[in-house]
Amino acid sequence: FGAAIWAETPRGEIGAKIIGPRSKRPVQGARVVLIDQNGVWHRAKTDSNGEFSLRLPAGKYQLRARSGRWQAVSRAQILESQ
Repeated sequence: FGAAIWAETPRGEIGAKIIGPRSKRPVQGARVVLIDQNGVWHRAKTDSNGEFSLRLPAGKYQLRARSGRWQAVSRAQILESQ
């Protein structure tokens, strides 16, 4: 006899639009990484409008975006979806 018990972690969605630092235009194909508190990387790429979205467990993340010669770093917090 065996049993597995687990609790589903609340999840939320984060999305953003990546804008070029000089052109101020949406950046298509930028590589986006959100790093959670355990060091796990969650990856995405921006679409033709410079947008991305990820559905992740609620928590705090560091966001990194890179395209060509520039890289941006910021902090993000995903709240539990209602």
